[in-house]
Amino acid sequence: MLGALGAPAEPDALLDYRYLWDVQGNLLHQRGRGRASDYAYDAQDRLIAAASGVQGVATLDAAGTVRTSHYFYDGAGNRMLAQEDAAGGEGGTLRVNYADGGNRAQPAQGAAVQYDAAGQPLMTDGREYGWDAHGRLLSVRQNGTLLASYRYNHRGERIAKTAGKLQRHFLYRDRRIVAELDDQGRLLRQYLYLGDTPVEVIDTAGGEDLADGERSGIGQVMADIGTALGHLFRGAERLAYVHHNHLGAPEVVTDEAGKPVWQAGYTPFGKLLPAAGRTGGFEMNLRLPGQYEDGETGLYYNDHRYYDPRQGRYLSPDPLGLRAGINTYAYVDGNPLKYVDPSGLILFAFDGTGNSYPAAKGDSISNVRKFYEAYDVGNNGPAFYITGIGTTNKDMPYKGNMANGDGFDQRVELGFSFLEKFVDTDGGTTTLDIDVIGFSRGAAEARVWMNLLAGRLQDGKYVSATGKSRCISLRFEGLWDTVPHLGYLNGNESKYNFAVPAAGPGQVKFAAHAVALNEHRGGLANFNGRSILHTPTSPNGGNRIEMGFIGSHADIGGGYGTGDLSDVTLMWMIKQAKDQGIKMLDSVVNDNGWSTVTNPILHDKSGNKNDPGNAPNFGDRDFIYGDGTKVKQTRAVIGNDTAWTKGFVNYYPVWCGPSGAPAVGLVDMKKYSEWLKSQGVNIGYVIPSNPQSCN
Repeated sequence: MLGALGAPAEPDALLDYRYLWDVQGNLLHQRGRGRASDYAYDAQDRLIAAASGVQGVATLDAAGTVRTSHYFYDGAGNRMLAQEDAAGGEGGTLRVNYADGGNRAQPAQGAAVQYDAAGQPLMTDGREYGWDAHGRLLSVRQNGTLLASYRYNHRGERIAKTAGKLQRHFLYRDRRIVAELDDQGRLLRQYLYLGDTPVEVIDTAGGEDLADGERSGIGQVMADIGTALGHLFRGAERLAYVHHNHLGAPEVVTDEAGKPVWQAGYTPFGKLLPAAGRTGGFEMNLRLPGQYEDGETGLYYNDHRYYDPRQGRYLSPDPLGLRAGINTYAYVDGNPLKYVDPSGLILFAFDGTGNSYPAAKGDSISNVRKFYEAYDVGNNGPAFYITGIGTTNKDMPYKGNMANGDGFDQRVELGFSFLEKFVDTDGGTTTLDIDVIGFSRGAAEARVWMNLLAGRLQDGKYVSATGKSRCISLRFEGLWDTVPHLGYLNGNESKYNFAVPAAGPGQVKFAAHAVALNEHRGGLANFNGRSILHTPTSPNGGNRIEMGFIGSHADIGGGYGTGDLSDVTLMWMIKQAKDQGIKMLDSVVNDNGWSTVTNPILHDKSGNKNDPGNAPNFGDRDFIYGDGTKVKQTRAVIGNDTAWTKGFVNYYPVWCGPSGAPAVGLVDMKKYSEWLKSQGVNIGYVIPSNPQSCN
């Protein structure tokens, strides 16, 4: 036999797997750890049979017999029958019926089964489930006895569970569990990751007080290194290494000497098999990427939902409804050896007026371009860049007019051209999460584009001109200082929808808006801003955050060749994206110096600082809310107001620097950085000297 299958086994390897796949990417044969497994699929690529021959591996079957599994599905992809050998844990035959005209399981004949209007089970097989208004599981009871209760944060991450006398709290970074704490908040376990894969576990006997504060990307790397090394000097800590199968599920955990302390095998649908070799009381609850097993229920917490490995389906329907497919309970389309139920991601980046890549002479690239370059296309998905009005590139030959916004519609349509091509050629079947970012007019383009996209969806699907379709979720909208200014005197703005819906049709799951507190251009060439909130008194909520920052328009969105104050809001936006599970390349950010402010110049092109060249812009801009209310920027409270910024700025007697980028002062970054920490942003800074022309 040729290839890896024909090569001799590595006698000293803990894991040594060889795989054979068909042209569709289905796993046909697997060899390793003393066993060989074969798999068969139906015409829809769903797993229908598995056979594993085991020779002397107690982890799976001490008798060394062949273990077989068979599965049967209905037309909607529901697994109606599962026959598994007793070695598979539960063993035997599991039959599940489904409600007529739906996909709701009716597990046992004659057993009481009850669902709510959202399709979430309230009672089944003697279990009672309690849910909140957001579809999150709050409690599980068995025959009236409470098994567990759970709590979540505003991002939907499960932060605490109580099961009998056991209480656990969880910390997350980039939607991954990074630590477990006891009921006193003491650190019990830490998980260290390489990409999305946990590679080390550090247990602390008796718990340890948790350090305060968040860290930058490089700071987190250094902290992880320190965490990994620190156990050498603190005997109460225990370090272990995690080894995975091809799907990313842990199969072996070894101690510092390389000795296995935990090992596991799985049924095809991910249920843990009875395992030998667990010593020293070591426990590992992580399963496939994003899954955490709750021993009290046998369910796997899987980010937004709970997965039942025994039935091979989710406990509750996908929150996207039919946008996720005809069967909203289905897991990986019946192919658990190929998929781990990922969600696709795609980014659309709309740049501001006059901003392009490469930047014009004397300018710098904007935050839109920086975010685009730091977006991890390997782990997320492709990214598409749309150059600003007044510029061109290979994808956008129409320059437009910077004064009146001509070229706006062409850039919105370019976004759809990119989406059409992707849907036609990608061939994916999972839900496609849409991320958009934008600055200035580009932020307005992003908002209009998202609303148009929502209006073009058919039952949650985007259908291309060629008939190809993809389920769509409007996931993330990151905006820097939205300024449409469409038409002379803003006369064309009324025909566009700039809303960012927080609920109902067209809902965007999460939106963040960084606003310039020191942008005051009024008059004919006004830079009136658009809030993402409905009224001046609308609060920031769990899925909407609008925050004012020190700086004029391009000090927030970037583009000035003099100064890098805009890196503050870049780092803030990257944090918002990471909190929503978007992968960003910290190495790109750090290597380009974007995580450190070196020249925090405050600019002002309003003409309010004795700047004759900008006199037509004298006055103040309006900040406009969704209900049409207009508030002058100096009086608008967006987390803070303009008056608040003055305590952080050392102003020059008169403006200085280039006339196209008039500087009016330097920001006290030491003081500003302390406030930024309260917003979860850690950014480096260098104390600069005044520009020569400003001394």
